Amino acid sequence: MKHLMILISLLIPCLLFSTAIKDIQFTNDAGFDGTYPSPYLNQQVSIEGIVTAKDFLGKYFVVSEPQGGPWNAISVINNGSAVEVGSMLKVEGKVLELHGMTCIRPTNVTLLGTSQNLPPAYHVTLYELNNNEAYESVLVKVINVNAIKSNKNIFQYAISSNSETAYLGDGFGCLSKSQNQELNNTLLSVIGIVSFSNNRYSLNPRDFYDLIYQTTGTKSNSWGKIKSLYR
Repeated sequence: MKHLMILISLLIPCLLFSTAIKDIQFTNDAGFDGTYPSPYLNQQVSIEGIVTAKDFLGKYFVVSEPQGGPWNAISVINNGSAVEVGSMLKVEGKVLELHGMTCIRPTNVTLLGTSQNLPPAYHVTLYELNNNEAYESVLVKVINVNAIKSNKNIFQYAISSNSETAYLGDGFGCLSKSQNQELNNTLLSVIGIVSFSNNRYSLNPRDFYDLIYQTTGTKSNSWGKIKSLYR
């Protein structure tokens, strides 16, 4: 029995229990550079969640708690795993901070289920999008905004409402594919994943269906018209 207890005591530290994504992301400590590093930085963790986006910034997929919302999503460096949006995964790996974003470098990715309902896009204002670490990697939605050309070289487009302006990132490549389309109009809503780079947050639409236009009968306004019924 004594030997069994010793063996158990040696094994317990090696067991990796599931950690809530919010526990990894949540912090009030801005850090020395204002990027709010995770309290789990450089630690091994195990998480479970639903894939809300893949091929993010060319190297990540995004995993969210089923309920979505503030602090409840995280980007995972793709290690070659074939993941699909809507899959339920278990991800084990090390917590890192890359260019100000909290992420996980996985050592193991396990498929737990497929075709899960995605968490609803969490409604935020442009001010909240620009100023709140809680939405990093979260699937969010802004409503009633104007899409305009950006005055920043690193962002092709911006969105504005009243006196607030935020930037649309092209983390999924759909905006660069839209060069022959007109993105200069009033949008009922924009859905996307929030990223942090170049000391600012941006909203990254996953595809054209994340851009919901007011209906005026023009071709560009047809983007997302059908699938918006399912958002």
